[in-house]
Amino acid sequence: MNRGYVKVWRKTIDSAVFTHDGMFKLWMLCLMKASHKEHTVLVGSTPVTLKPGQFVTGRYSLWEDYHQWHLKKSKPRRKPAPSADSVFRWLLTLQKLQMLHIKSSNKFSIITITSWDRYANSAQQMHNR
Repeated sequence: MNRGYVKVWRKTIDSAVFTHDGMFKLWMLCLMKASHKEHTVLVGSTPVTLKPGQFVTGRYSLWEDYHQWHLKKSKPRRKPAPSADSVFRWLLTLQKLQMLHIKSSNKFSIITITSWDRYANSAQQMHNR
């Protein structure tokens, strides 16, 4: 599990994503899942090296993560979690908005947060404080 924090800019409130509850939650989930340092993970038996701002997922595993988060954070009378297809369409919309990039294979996708350095906490920033 990733540790640390990500920065969320106040100007986010002016974005099209902010006005869409589901897509905004998905965007926050993507930021939280992104790696903060380069490392290698195994996806099945395939080693995948992730750089800062990247994570590995699949359509249904991302939906499961979203769904679990939705159940934890939603109020009792909220509408049910969106379908896997809806979550994937939102992910494609985030790509169209150039907030992230999706590199897909037939087994998994690598999601790269665009301009990750804007959201990441750096050791230098922590040292300066």
